[in-house]
Amino acid sequence: MKRTLILLITLLSLLFAACGSAASGSIKSENAPTGSESGTSAESVTETATSDSNPAAASSSEITISDVDAGLSVVLTEIKDMVHPGEAGASLKSAQAAADALDFALGTDLNADMIAAMTYAYYDSLHEAAADEFPEQLQLLDDTLNTLRTAEGESLLEDAGISDSSYPWTDEAFERAEAIAHACSN
Repeated sequence: MKRTLILLITLLSLLFAACGSAASGSIKSENAPTGSESGTSAESVTETATSDSNPAAASSSEITISDVDAGLSVVLTEIKDMVHPGEAGASLKSAQAAADALDFALGTDLNADMIAAMTYAYYDSLHEAAADEFPEQLQLLDDTLNTLRTAEGESLLEDAGISDSSYPWTDEAFERAEAIAHACSN
């Protein structure tokens, strides 16, 4: 059921993205990822990060919200809508978001820098109230990812009722998911 819902949301995101790019005509196609819903080539996004700045912020000047990978968009929207630090059940909702971020990370060809840049572009597009909370939500996601790397991770997944994830995840999946969590860090 959950996977069907994620697939439906992903398809709707793709439809909206297609409508938006056809209507705007101003999107830089050389910067837009193309391909399957979980991302594709790293060569399609120009990286402009400098060594002394936030790579996500520097790269995002070349990336617009319409360039954000559909699968990543689903994960980021889930974080924004479901993970609210300080609320009851926040750690369990964060566990679900972290599992979904890690599952996305397993199936994408996007590298960590691209994921961070796209996450920052998503953050930059949020209205003020959501943008104020998003870094805190990403911090809770980061804390949860750290827990999932430990022996306590399996217990957290069980407590959250998560049985359909790709646990245990690879180090590369953690690196990509942590790129989401660290995208708005200074």
